[in-house]
Amino acid sequence: MPCYNAEKYISDAVESILNQTYTNWELLIIDDGSTDHSLEIVQRFAEKDRRIRYFSNPQNKGVAAARNLGIEKSRGVYLAFLDADDISKPERLKKEVSFLNHNAGYAAVGSQVELINEKNRITGVKHYPETWPEIKSKFYFGNPFANSSMMFRRDAVEQYAVRFDEDLDFGEDFLFWIKLGLHDKMRNLPDILIQYRSAGNSLSHKWSETRDEVAGCCSLHKKIFTYLWEAKKIDLKKCNINAIINTLVWKRAKSVRELGENIANILKYGMILGCKERDKYIYREMYHCMMETFRINKKPIENSMLEKLEYAKKRIRIYQNQFIKMRDCIQRYGDYPYPKYMVLKDKKVIYLEMPKVANCSIKASMLNTKFEDDYSVQKESLKYTTHKVGRGCRDFYKFTFVRNPFERLVSCYESKYHKDKKMIGSIMKNLEYDNYLFGFIRRDYGFTNFVLRIALIPDAYKDHHFKPQSQIVYEKDGRSRVDFVGKYESLNEEYEKISEKYDFDELPIYNKTERKDYKEYYNALTARIAYFIYRKDIKNFGYEKEYRQLIKYIQRKK
Repeated sequence: MPCYNAEKYISDAVESILNQTYTNWELLIIDDGSTDHSLEIVQRFAEKDRRIRYFSNPQNKGVAAARNLGIEKSRGVYLAFLDADDISKPERLKKEVSFLNHNAGYAAVGSQVELINEKNRITGVKHYPETWPEIKSKFYFGNPFANSSMMFRRDAVEQYAVRFDEDLDFGEDFLFWIKLGLHDKMRNLPDILIQYRSAGNSLSHKWSETRDEVAGCCSLHKKIFTYLWEAKKIDLKKCNINAIINTLVWKRAKSVRELGENIANILKYGMILGCKERDKYIYREMYHCMMETFRINKKPIENSMLEKLEYAKKRIRIYQNQFIKMRDCIQRYGDYPYPKYMVLKDKKVIYLEMPKVANCSIKASMLNTKFEDDYSVQKESLKYTTHKVGRGCRDFYKFTFVRNPFERLVSCYESKYHKDKKMIGSIMKNLEYDNYLFGFIRRDYGFTNFVLRIALIPDAYKDHHFKPQSQIVYEKDGRSRVDFVGKYESLNEEYEKISEKYDFDELPIYNKTERKDYKEYYNALTARIAYFIYRKDIKNFGYEKEYRQLIKYIQRKK
């Protein structure tokens, strides 16, 4: 129990340990240079109960140094923390000791927290993630533990040389649990075992008052990222770490543009981590970032600025809903978007849809119907679309077509940013990319920028228009979802054989483009990045020749 000028509350804290139903304990109190009567109070308790020992620093060294001294002087198999202004419930030690005794795979355990004020009145409850996967996810955005609720194994901190960082002014407990969490699992019990005091002179309250001092937060977060990201083998030099830190410490944005930058930083941060379990934390932190922006130092906001922020707030909600759908889709089907099949049961044939590969033309041909435009085709084909092929369709003939990935990416860029814009207000309400991944590729900044942004998106989250075709054609175990894979470059010849067999119409022409040769869009950088994104497509479907031709074209052009 570290203690610094806590004469007002330390008696309650010590009494809460004396009242524990588990009695085999020792209490070490570290007085960190108090200038009030804290030490005298501690001495009186120690005279009455031999289980209480105290140590005194002649000058204030900080809570990290006090806790480190307590760890060194302690003699127990299990160690627990309690701040001098917090209170342990009577069952706390008994329940935490029992958990560690029965769960050898866990190094530490904490609990939920009841909030109290200076007069010991309950003001609320603070919930912490319980399971280890939830706790790991929380690590990337904040402390998943209430430090005063924690109990841990001595041999774990000794084995991995885990101690509090005495250079940090605050957040030292956060970093302590991260260091331990890199080696062993931890848990939070569902029980409320601690009363946490949110008072004006508490250490945590002083820390919360300095959250806007970004420089102080950066020193903490940089150390945290050093441990977390090095463990994940992520090169910090490749990340805009300061921008990410500013976002995670909720630096208040002063404009809509800065708000957008903060949101983009959180998105990129989540993508770098690339784990599904952290999705809810990504958009939760994004929401907090936005709410902090609305406070804007509590100054009056001009009407024009308020209108812009209200618009931003609405768009955030749309982004969140879209992202939740994506996450749920991945959890249910293992991918986004999941494979789509057009099933014609009367002809016993199935087409695995492949966007940007004459998709609408093939579906219109199979439906033996003439349509005004490709949007009409999509609407009608929904009646025959399914996401999983049932057992009754196992004997059906399944086919699809793939396309040169370099040309497909250009087609995707041109149609979604340029062709679709002309149809806003008539057929379409908004662009398909408007709400995708918080608007990550909403705006057109040129083809090079488009390719760079596509490369940042994990394959599981890639939209089906630019998702690697291998992921659509093949199952995760490598089995093909279809009987035949044709090529767009020889579509007419190969599809004609299928058409004759199943009595389909001739292929109609939709989306005829009048653009320059796709090779004109590429430079040396974008060609290599596109190769990296679609390297499996190039290998599996035989597009190595097209890649070599593209590189030669770029070299001649240069």
